[in-house]
Amino acid sequence: MTKNKTVKTLLFTLMMTFIAVGTIAIAKEVMKKETVKIEAPAATETLYFVGTNPLNPDHYSPNPDPNKPCGLPQQTICQIEAPVDALGRPIMTAPAGSSTVGEEIQESLASLTDPEAEEPILNTTVKDFRPN
Repeated sequence: MTKNKTVKTLLFTLMMTFIAVGTIAIAKEVMKKETVKIEAPAATETLYFVGTNPLNPDHYSPNPDPNKPCGLPQQTICQIEAPVDALGRPIMTAPAGSSTVGEEIQESLASLTDPEAEEPILNTTVKDFRPN
């Protein structure tokens, strides 16, 4: 009987050891701090509207249109500051101020036709206007 008791005691001890090791492993996994990756904000670039649709990222260039310089009369977007994608196009969904690049462009465009607006709205994205 002593041998049987010893085997049972060893099995019980072994079982308790596995439970303790498992509990410690689970506790360590639960307590692991999740690594938070913080991305640096994308650098902004100066771009010039050279197309027909100011909300289309393909209609911007790093070079101004020599035939349509910024200035008066203020009829459409001319120059913006925005983060760019790998192709050098403005990222319309990128944060800008309290909204996005696209929303700030829309706000400035709307101010051009608003009879109540004294001046067209410049913001963190839109820096200048030009004639059509």
